[in-house]
Amino acid sequence: MVRRVSAALIALVFVLPAGLPAGQSADDIVSKHLAAKGGLDKLKSVSTIRQTTEMSREGTTMRMVVAAKRPNLARQELTVNGQTIVQIFDGTNAWMINPLAGSTEPVALTGPEADLTREQATFDSPLVDYKTRGTTVELVGTEEVGGRRAHHLKVTSKSGQIQHTYIDTETFLESRVMTETPKGTVDQYFSDFRDVDGVKIPFAIKTSVAAMGAIDIKVLKVEINPALDDALFKVK
Repeated sequence: MVRRVSAALIALVFVLPAGLPAGQSADDIVSKHLAAKGGLDKLKSVSTIRQTTEMSREGTTMRMVVAAKRPNLARQELTVNGQTIVQIFDGTNAWMINPLAGSTEPVALTGPEADLTREQATFDSPLVDYKTRGTTVELVGTEEVGGRRAHHLKVTSKSGQIQHTYIDTETFLESRVMTETPKGTVDQYFSDFRDVDGVKIPFAIKTSVAAMGAIDIKVLKVEINPALDDALFKVK
């Protein structure tokens, strides 16, 4: 990228990050991204969502159903070899039922694992109303993701969790999200975006999880605003 600068600006250019797009700001990119996803009003009109996916890892196929409800209720069911692992955030506490670990009773999650579950249970994406939520977004620069150019945003939540979000420079949809967690990095690549009731959702996700390797995720079904009783998010 070539820039024409006056001598008075040379010192400033030297301290700007490499690849920083001229005339673009983090706010500009976030605004265009939210518009591409369906618009802020549409995104906020979604109060519940349920997504069914098929996950493939090293020849093993797993089925996952994720349900979420505003403001921060979440339930995840992962079925492996006929057994289902359930993880719940009830708005206050995080729980897990893991028969593969020899227990069918709910166990409360604590420490960094509970903090991460609480963070992920927030209904909206980290870029929605990020300023009022105490989140900071830094435009790092423009990089290549899957052969396409993408804006690299460093997103830091109020609690300190860091997420690197890459926004395609043409579609303004997310192409990659890398999240730093207490157990390592989760790296996700998104494609096959489809319109579901006015919201753009990726139906193909390639995920790399520390200590687990690559996981291919195929979204089978997405339901916008299904009826979800609060009881679904409680530990019985």
